[in-house]
Amino acid sequence: MKNASNNFLLKHFPFRIILIFYIAVPIIIFFIKKMHIYIIIALILILIYFCIALYFAFLEFVDKNGAFVRLVAFTIFIVPSIVPIYITAFKSSLFIILFIPIGIFIGALPRHEIHMLRIDDMTKDENIIGNYSSNIKNGGYICNQGDYVFMYGKSVPNGESLFAFKIDENGKEISTFGRLKTVLLFGQIKSINVIGDSIYFSKYKEDSGRYDAYEFNIQDYKEELLIENCDFINVIDDEMFYLSYVDTTSFLFKVDLYDLSVTTLSKEPCLDYLIEDDKIYFTNEKGVFLMNSDGKHFRKILDFVPSYYYVFEDYLYYSLFDSNKNESIIYKFIKKGSKEKIMTIKGEEIVEFAIRSDRITYLNKSKEVVSRLYDEADVRHDILKDIVHMYVFGEEKVIGWHGIL
Repeated sequence: MKNASNNFLLKHFPFRIILIFYIAVPIIIFFIKKMHIYIIIALILILIYFCIALYFAFLEFVDKNGAFVRLVAFTIFIVPSIVPIYITAFKSSLFIILFIPIGIFIGALPRHEIHMLRIDDMTKDENIIGNYSSNIKNGGYICNQGDYVFMYGKSVPNGESLFAFKIDENGKEISTFGRLKTVLLFGQIKSINVIGDSIYFSKYKEDSGRYDAYEFNIQDYKEELLIENCDFINVIDDEMFYLSYVDTTSFLFKVDLYDLSVTTLSKEPCLDYLIEDDKIYFTNEKGVFLMNSDGKHFRKILDFVPSYYYVFEDYLYYSLFDSNKNESIIYKFIKKGSKEKIMTIKGEEIVEFAIRSDRITYLNKSKEVVSRLYDEADVRHDILKDIVHMYVFGEEKVIGWHGIL
């Protein structure tokens, strides 16, 4: 969508404008009766403009003639009926009171159609994997598919919810069919994976005090429980990797999404994990381990737990913080007992980081997302502030999360 943020009709269509037409204008006419002719003329002109803008907006987005015809029909129905209704309106205040719910009902007629158009738009692209493994390690509160971002957060009045919104090429949030955000799910949600019209996620269950894994179909609005006691899920192809708890200790498993057959990947406890192609890196209190995605060829590669770790182009990178020198150092793991220092960052403690071919992007303890080029390591490029987790998609896209929408 181009220039959507500058299109008044797309930003507010349809419910807010129709509410203004059907509620505010009759009240104005009732109290300022001498101006009713001018108001009616202006109202009709606005409605004509509204129809024209509606036509071009839907030509741009929608290739579904049935939905388009119904929406235009609803709008055309409003135009010829509005003049006699408004002429009657300033004869009786009681009529205004009775007419308000009628206006709300008529204004709401196209909402289902528009909602389905939003759903079609957000599912037209399909991810190959549900989410990047590094994003799941950071909580998985954000996922990206095509031009859409799926995000968990708290808002008023929806509370804890999963929202979807569209962004432009600059990462700026833009309106789709009159709304910035679409609420999809309610609850305390994490580990968001999106593939086509399916959302896989973990949701907190109060009575057990643990997370369970669900699948939500965006088109049908159906939520299905997949596995109980299932956290940090990552959907890749037809398999879902996840952590499950035995008492207070978590272990790594995977499940086939077709027959729900479960495979135990390691008997070693697992605190978190990263998947890169057919390899799995994971940590516990003993250090960092590496194995194949089927659980074979298991070995230990680090005898300590780093502050944070990341995998890029088949190499493990990890950070350590020296509290005495107040500096963070990022290393590249070559082989057991061998490492290469990549960058020293003075005066900052790194919480999360991502490696790219020309730079390192990281979140520090001051909740700032910063990028540093390898050949200009001393130069900070501030990206975001007041961030709890950062999420990286592709080479360029960095999205911050702070939990409040």
